[in-house]
Amino acid sequence: QQSHARQVLRCSTTKGPFRVRLYPELAPNGTAFLAGLARAKYFDQTGGVAFFRVNKHITQFGVSKRAPREEDPFIEFRGGAVRDLNPDPARTTTWPRGTMASIGGFHFLIVIRANRQMGLNRHDAPLGIIPEEDMVNTIDKLFAYNDIINSPKKGPGPDQTRLMREGIEYIDREFPLTDRIYGCELQDLS
Repeated sequence: QQSHARQVLRCSTTKGPFRVRLYPELAPNGTAFLAGLARAKYFDQTGGVAFFRVNKHITQFGVSKRAPREEDPFIEFRGGAVRDLNPDPARTTTWPRGTMASIGGFHFLIVIRANRQMGLNRHDAPLGIIPEEDMVNTIDKLFAYNDIINSPKKGPGPDQTRLMREGIEYIDREFPLTDRIYGCELQDLS
């Protein structure tokens, strides 16, 4: 297994690029899983990878649609990552803006606005930090549908259960303004 200790993940989205400085010492399994997705070109697939939850606190994305085994070039990733334990077991540290984390082994989130709820699960683990410049120029510009966290009376945004079951076609059909990742690559730092 390759060390990711000195790597940056560079991603292209519908709103522009962003970078994540990876910190595998905080979450070795989640970082390796993310790096494996990038190496396998998971984020480059047709239709992209949707930012299916965008609200004032976070944006969330991750592994979706489970295709039949013989059709799925990403089958090895469908089971998710081996979960890391939260490096702050007492959960006393609030994740700062720009933190990218692994949640539940399948999904990733980016902290838009720090709050005390981020990182409370024992398997939530920070993977890296996105520079403030990239937060302002890309992440802060992602389109946000109504989200149960922010606007429960205005109706829901994309449903991650349906996204997992129906794939990106569900987003295309019902939430066409959803922003996406269209590619990520790892770059070694020198």
